[in-house]
Amino acid sequence: MTERRDRGVVLAGGDSTRFGERDKALARVDGTPMVRRAFDALADATDTSPAVAAGTHPPVEYRRVLPSDVRFVPDADGRTGPLAGLAAAVDALDADWLFAAATDLPHLDAATVAWLADERTPSCDAVVPVAADGVLQPLCAWYRSDAVADALASVPRTAGPRALLDHLTIQRVTSADAPAAVALDDALTNVNTSSQFDALDSCSSTEDSTGTSPSSNSR
Repeated sequence: MTERRDRGVVLAGGDSTRFGERDKALARVDGTPMVRRAFDALADATDTSPAVAAGTHPPVEYRRVLPSDVRFVPDADGRTGPLAGLAAAVDALDADWLFAAATDLPHLDAATVAWLADERTPSCDAVVPVAADGVLQPLCAWYRSDAVADALASVPRTAGPRALLDHLTIQRVTSADAPAAVALDDALTNVNTSSQFDALDSCSSTEDSTGTSPSSNSR
């Protein structure tokens, strides 16, 4: 039987407009930038270095906090938002399945990613968790690469990731489905604003990799 190829992609190409002048991907949780936390979770779960989709010109600060051999994938031409990064990863990476993770999931861990992988079935195109408020979370989900490539042809280029889900067969999972070792609701906690970041239970520092104030680079 052919071994299934799993890869991850960290979607880090947003503008962080609601986070203020600093780049939230570089904001530190327990001393580690959020972009690196997402990267490590995917690497540990798949035993393969994930790609990072950080726009056409990734900030130099990202290279300082990620492994030296990190692969950046430029946004797909003509697309905007997270789908620009996901589409690029589907095209560039040799993978049967991709885990797409937003960079602002500070509590995402390898156990959650691995459990979501176990929830895949032969008939589904994606495994998408449902948050406590009942909303699907397409930026913390597994996708069958060929299904995404086919579906994107029917998704408007300016559409968001939830539009993609309308064209896929989805396996939905909730915290009630998760084993005791997986804290799904915690893993789905995302940070959009500075106040949300400051309210994180874990000890946070917003210094960048050089120990100075975070970059004001808004992408």
